[in-house]
Amino acid sequence: MNAVLLGVMALGGGLAGWWGWHRATKTVYRRAVYRIDPPPGRARHEYERSICRRRKVMRMVVTFLYTLTGALGGIVILMVIASQHR
Repeated sequence: MNAVLLGVMALGGGLAGWWGWHRATKTVYRRAVYRIDPPPGRARHEYERSICRRRKVMRMVVTFLYTLTGALGGIVILMVIASQHR
């Protein structure tokens, strides 16, 4: 693999991954404005903890998808630049 290609993929993936992590983190610890009733048989604290845990997993998924998109975007940018220099 070419060093320039690897560098652009790492840079694009890193920047997009950081942005995805930042956007997805906003919702992790957000509480509802009104009081949410937990399902029957569950304590409120346990229910809120499970919601937070689910949002943390989604944060990882969103970060991975943003990173993948950023790396692919870097490849597309290099292809566009290469096609203009022919």
